[in-house]
Amino acid sequence: QMMRARASGMGVRALPRLAARNIQTATPRNIRAIAQSKSFPSMARMNVAGLRAMSSASASTDNFKIEVDGDGIAVVTMDFHEMKVNALARHVVEELPPLMTALEADPSVKVIVFASGKKDFIVGADITMFKELAAAGREGVRSMVKASHPVFDQMAAGKPKIAAINGSCLGGGAEFALACHYRIATTSASIGFPEVMLGLLPGFGGTQRLPALIGMQNAMPMLMTGGNKKGPQAKKMKLVDQTCDQGQLMQCAMVVAKQIADGTIKIPKRGKFTGMYGFVEDAIRDYSFVRDYVFSSAKKQVMKMTLGNYPAPLKIIEVLKKSVESKGLNKPKGYDIEADGFSDLCITPQSQGLQALFFAQTATKKNPYKNARPVKQVGVLGAGLMGAGIAEITITKDIPVVLKDVTAAGLAVGETNILKSMQTQVKRKRISSFEADRTISRLIGVHDGMDSWKTHIGKCDMVIEAVFENLALKHKIVEQMESVCKESCIIATNTSSLPVADIAVHAARPENIVGMHYFSPVPKMQLLEIIPHAGTSEDVIAAAVAMGLKQGKLPIVCKDVPGFFVNRCLGPYIDETICLILEMDNMLKMDKAMKNFGFPVGPLTLADEAGVE
Repeated sequence: QMMRARASGMGVRALPRLAARNIQTATPRNIRAIAQSKSFPSMARMNVAGLRAMSSASASTDNFKIEVDGDGIAVVTMDFHEMKVNALARHVVEELPPLMTALEADPSVKVIVFASGKKDFIVGADITMFKELAAAGREGVRSMVKASHPVFDQMAAGKPKIAAINGSCLGGGAEFALACHYRIATTSASIGFPEVMLGLLPGFGGTQRLPALIGMQNAMPMLMTGGNKKGPQAKKMKLVDQTCDQGQLMQCAMVVAKQIADGTIKIPKRGKFTGMYGFVEDAIRDYSFVRDYVFSSAKKQVMKMTLGNYPAPLKIIEVLKKSVESKGLNKPKGYDIEADGFSDLCITPQSQGLQALFFAQTATKKNPYKNARPVKQVGVLGAGLMGAGIAEITITKDIPVVLKDVTAAGLAVGETNILKSMQTQVKRKRISSFEADRTISRLIGVHDGMDSWKTHIGKCDMVIEAVFENLALKHKIVEQMESVCKESCIIATNTSSLPVADIAVHAARPENIVGMHYFSPVPKMQLLEIIPHAGTSEDVIAAAVAMGLKQGKLPIVCKDVPGFFVNRCLGPYIDETICLILEMDNMLKMDKAMKNFGFPVGPLTLADEAGVE
């Protein structure tokens, strides 16, 4: 609007009137545009600054701060006490009913906005609570789950409620948002239901409210895979009503709340689907043969992928089908079916094992080493599959990267692969085109034919080499980097088999050399082996672990021994497999037996794909 005003000679002073007129006639489609106009933030900030403390002093708690402005908009800021992230612990959930009762009873409150005081909305339920639930037995679990339903039912009733979603909104947090009447998310927000990864299903109404909101066709994949949806994807499937930039979230929420309060915006009618999508949704609801086909197809797909080793996705299918068949979806009958399904899963050994794995991974995400050297820029040597992958996962975490290859052609291949990956994410609406451009802007490509490569590499705090497994070549790279880089620069090798001590043997500064072994494809594989040799400085190890954590990896520190960790386990595993198949009439039985036990691939398939020949 500012550019239009300047182009037409309107002048900046006319913008407040223009914005005010647009806000009065705003529709859900153009709220985001209004929120980004120059005059809007100042007006919204006045609304936020003008919030008054709620008259009921007992309403605010340690975890929920309530303020109401002159337009009757109550902002409930969730900043859960003594928690790094907002997680729905039992004591937090117990605070909601009296809080909601006070808000519903206050005649000055017209609309309620829930926002987070932390970087994430709500990351889910407190996982440690599940151990207590399992210890109570199936009926104990069911009674505790049933006790949570009135809390969320109270949320879903009464005055309009808006969820202003930032960061992660997962599991119980997503169910909390579903209980609200309107949802606004930042473009970078992640919304999902990862309970299936813990061997569970959503227990706060997620299996009921999600398909009622976005349809069974979209809900089933979300519930069964645990995948997250970014803001734009969520808006496309009508999981959220609006998206906006991070800095405009509260402004957008306040505008929407005000317009809901004065009747300019009506809460959309939910559960009505149009076109072919709506035709299929109606058929699933009304015709048993369609319903049987849809759910049996989903079950076949799950069995093909899991061979029945994971009961959670099968139970989710069962709960959804029973809810639709009984006409109880998003009704008390459906919530009872969900509670039964959650109770069945919570006490299974699979759920206990997956929860143990979750806690182990969480522990791995804490750096046990102190005083890590600061790393503000990373150099990656080699623009092949591994090098380009390392560069990609680094720039996506806001860390500038200098990607170097020997030739311009080799560099172009790596840069093209990264660009294609960004374009794919834009196409799938995981990120915006602006975010992709901003990410790519952090990448500097250089090659040996450029005089400037030494200048760029010389500014790096860490250099990761991802070249061929040739000891002489790695010696040459170490010597070259030590002559180009500053003395404090960390030189990391992506070797998968060469001893790190041998790579550092001729180094002038061996304390700066460490192994960082990534697995292919780098953007998808979580594990990262950190391999210090006997002379590696502890602050270098700390920096390597910190970098892996920033890149979203699970770093494990290994000894500098043959095979490190993964291959040290893999070698005996494959050797024993070979010994066993010599005693078998059909070697393929080995792969089948291991897959039936729960391995994703059999040992023979793994050996073949790893290239043992």
